[in-house]
Amino acid sequence: MKTLNKTIALLSICILTGCASTQIFSDKDDAIDFNKYKTFAWLPTGNFSYGNGFDNQIIESNIKTHASNLLELTWLKADTIAPDLLFEYHIEFKNKTIIEQQPIYNYNYNNGMYYYGRYNYNRYYGYDPYWRHSNMNSPYIIGYKNVPVTYKEGTLLISAIDRNTNKLVWRGWSVSTVTDTNTYEQELKKYVTKIFYKFPIQIPTK
Repeated sequence: MKTLNKTIALLSICILTGCASTQIFSDKDDAIDFNKYKTFAWLPTGNFSYGNGFDNQIIESNIKTHASNLLELTWLKADTIAPDLLFEYHIEFKNKTIIEQQPIYNYNYNNGMYYYGRYNYNRYYGYDPYWRHSNMNSPYIIGYKNVPVTYKEGTLLISAIDRNTNKLVWRGWSVSTVTDTNTYEQELKKYVTKIFYKFPIQIPTK
């Protein structure tokens, strides 16, 4: 029963949060002409530590390498000496709670009694002495109860900063329902790609 309740809860979260597809968002400074940017670099991840198990060197390398490959499909080139744009990323998890309405059923079995008798009249055959009747009624909904369901939400945030002005010029992020952190890690490259498809400098699609 506990396994069934957990499954129902996960299905409810998927329905209410739309976990079938990760949501992607972005925002940019409309006053900026992104065509002026020619080079980029990544800020050291050590500048921000989020201590959730996703601040290790393997994940850092995978995210930065994949993102850099996407950026270099445009005219942007990596430059660690004097880059025009500085990128940084951040991953965080938050516990979320939704209120689910679960039905309350009335199971009126009437002791599960069966009886036989001359009760079923047929216009062609008269009474059927072998007619079998059950007092067992189907369950029906008599109300609803509010049940809190807790789940984990993961956000991957990527920011672009103008190195000369030190101003944030673009930000993209993904929001996902996380049922398993290992699966989330495997999906990170896909989220990075979707985020950069919203970058003001168009990334060619394969």
